[in-house]
Amino acid sequence: MAVKTPTFDLCEHYDKHLLCLWRHAPFVLRITERKDRPIPVLIVKERQSVHESNGQAPTMHGLLDHPPQGNLVELGRLDGAALRRCLPILRQIVGRVRNAHDIPVELQRYLTQEGLKLRLNLPLDEGQNEVLDGFIFARQVTCPNCGGEAPLLNTCWLSKEAGEQWGIRIVTDEQARGGKVSFQTYRVVKGHGPHGEDPDQATVNRGIGQCVHCKQAISAEEIKAQARGESPHGRWTDRLYCVVAVRLEPKLDRRGKPQCYASGPRKGEIKTRKVRFFRAPNARDVQALKDAETRLQERWSEWEAAGLIPTEGIPIGAKTGDPDVPSKGTDLPRKRGENRWIDMFTPRQLLGHLTLIEEFNRLKPEILHELGPERGRAEQS
Repeated sequence: MAVKTPTFDLCEHYDKHLLCLWRHAPFVLRITERKDRPIPVLIVKERQSVHESNGQAPTMHGLLDHPPQGNLVELGRLDGAALRRCLPILRQIVGRVRNAHDIPVELQRYLTQEGLKLRLNLPLDEGQNEVLDGFIFARQVTCPNCGGEAPLLNTCWLSKEAGEQWGIRIVTDEQARGGKVSFQTYRVVKGHGPHGEDPDQATVNRGIGQCVHCKQAISAEEIKAQARGESPHGRWTDRLYCVVAVRLEPKLDRRGKPQCYASGPRKGEIKTRKVRFFRAPNARDVQALKDAETRLQERWSEWEAAGLIPTEGIPIGAKTGDPDVPSKGTDLPRKRGENRWIDMFTPRQLLGHLTLIEEFNRLKPEILHELGPERGRAEQS
């Protein structure tokens, strides 16, 4: 007897698994209708100005149970023939979306003939169509007054480029003692964020910090003591507070429709453009940093034996911050507890540099063989 395959109830699946997700997702795909437009219409929206009460960034890996805050701003829409052409690639993209437990949420089922009859919102994760372009770190100390996390930012600007102005917002958990912080990015319009945020705001100025929790000053001496590991309040750390990424977006005409190639081998394909954006770190980013540190420790003995790790001490000079040498500048690594060259790198940076050096050394014989001794040595220098 043939076994009957159970039907997949989209409405039941949506209510059980997706309804709670889209309300906090950083991006939303809306299946809807619009007057005088072919049915259905797909609209991509971005959540802006979200202020979670517990300070967590609005990602699919940190979902909350309270109602969402902030506005969904339309980024683009698809309908008609353009939508039909895009559906195959759209199914691939949304099929990679996962929940907080790293389980696929089956969004591709909603871009079928049956699913497109529904009118609903689907959660999208910002990492599904992005290429990482950089990590931005800040020094973070522990406030000696309240014990809270105190990131030291000399500006809240992320980008001042025309049309791409971004800022960072520091969000506290409003705890009186031992407070935590998280970060949220926002677009800057006419010099301010959507809630009046001032991107010129800073939490450190002329070496003196300010706690974002209790608003008390953190002296330059305390910051340097935590940098050297000599303070009873803690040691400063490198805090990842922003991720820079690039994503592909369809080029739209004046009416908001995707532009397509009119001729050539790509005729009929949608034109795309690269867009740089800034977002708060998510769980994957943090795990990637931990994985890099683990990988560095696994290779440490091997690389150290090969003489690749710069464990030498930084020589005393005019800018090293030594008390018996007049200082001429702001580069004071020894005052910050950076006594060796490797102290000036994060584990991720050091892993990247050492991997490149190892590979370059491996290629040296091939370079000499390909280019000859004279030119080969010149290329290696």
